[in-house]
Amino acid sequence: MAVSVFYSQHDCLIDAVNPTFNGDGYFDVGVVRVGGAKTFQYNELQMFDLNAPDSGPTPPASITVESAELWGLVNTALGVASTYNLNRLDDPHAAYIDSEATWTNWKNANAWSVGGGDIATPPATVSYAHPSTTGDQLVIAGLGPLVLDALASRAGLLRVVHQQNPIVGSPDSSTYVLNIGGPGTATNCRLILTWHDPSLDIPNIDHPQASTMLGARPPSGSRPASAGAPSPPARPQHPTRRQP
Repeated sequence: MAVSVFYSQHDCLIDAVNPTFNGDGYFDVGVVRVGGAKTFQYNELQMFDLNAPDSGPTPPASITVESAELWGLVNTALGVASTYNLNRLDDPHAAYIDSEATWTNWKNANAWSVGGGDIATPPATVSYAHPSTTGDQLVIAGLGPLVLDALASRAGLLRVVHQQNPIVGSPDSSTYVLNIGGPGTATNCRLILTWHDPSLDIPNIDHPQASTMLGARPPSGSRPASAGAPSPPARPQHPTRRQP
């Protein structure tokens, strides 16, 4: 069993209320309302490079995933009733430029098909609950299908978008925002992948033969002839005793 850890490479918040805003280096997802109006509506773009683990071995595409979890240092967790969806970003817009992406564009002068990031399935949407406390913790479990899809079909690049679902519409003054530290350090978002490679598994042998220095031990009751040893001489026949 192997454990590989990947820190997020690109964290970028984008805002429906301020559609030209680029929040490169920040992780925020959720809605802020003041006086009945939305002040912010954040989606979060995120990328993990599965070809470059920060610790542990590089997983091949042939792996079996035991667990795949997103951990992070939760700085703000307001509005514990919120729920969120995590989806794969659709190609070709998945290759967003983190320093240029906005609610409107995935890079300068190139629009998303749908504002806020183009999502795609399969793999299926992963839903997760708003953390009820702050601190370093497990935020999302069950990312195995997204990991396998990235390894098999996305050149090892796992690109996703976080969205609040449903968008909170009340009360009039409310904050439902999840904030996690930005990319690049041990306290930030990190994917912890536990896996093994079936191609390296030792096959099951129902009736193994014990080995000797000369090879496999022969079955019980048989004695192999020594290589090159002469055959024993024939046993002489005794003459027949004469009857008196």
